[in-house]
Amino acid sequence: MTNIPSLDDIVDNPFGLTKLDLDTLLALQGTAAEQYGVASAAKAKINDELANRFQDQITQAYIAKGEDTGSVDLTLEGGFTAKVNRSKKTEYDQGALSKVVEEIRASGDDPSEYVKVTYEVAERNYKAWPTFIRKLFEPARTLKVGDPKVVLSRVSV
Repeated sequence: MTNIPSLDDIVDNPFGLTKLDLDTLLALQGTAAEQYGVASAAKAKINDELANRFQDQITQAYIAKGEDTGSVDLTLEGGFTAKVNRSKKTEYDQGALSKVVEEIRASGDDPSEYVKVTYEVAERNYKAWPTFIRKLFEPARTLKVGDPKVVLSRVSV
């Protein structure tokens, strides 16, 4: 087996991967997955600690801003600063929106000026339909293939 480069080496010089054998790539893939999981969990725990530690200052900063979302800057003890960002995700009740669309349409207005309607078909359902129904949907259906994800494993001998 070759000397295994560090993950930092790979990031700095990804072209070096072409010279590595499959045993080494397998080992690196495992190391990267393990470190990614650990790093993600650690990052989340550190973020939670900081949010809890400075909860009062964060709350006051958003009150002063007059908004619940977006970015605020904190000045912390010991010469530290922190940028806090709360994202905004708006969700609408689909049943209620359907009624609104019908009201707009009934008033003679065009609901597409106000809402975006997206039709979706679950692939699992599509495959279970009778052939004559699937044929109706075929002109509107496009199958896109995603990028391959390759996971190496060793076969026991």
